[in-house]
Amino acid sequence: MMDSARVVRIALRALHRRRGSIVAGWLNALTVFGNRLSPRCAQRALAGMLMRNG
Repeated sequence: MMDSARVVRIALRALHRRRGSIVAGWLNALTVFGNRLSPRCAQRALAGMLMRNG
């Protein structure tokens, strides 16, 4: 897990560069990339399992 100071630095740098959105951290970026490749029904099922168990 990233510490909050690092996340804030990344967010402020992105804000300064006028970026609309940013994904901080390689694991989060990998998750976003994986979501683009998986079907929506699989995404919903996984999110439901995580919310129930997690």
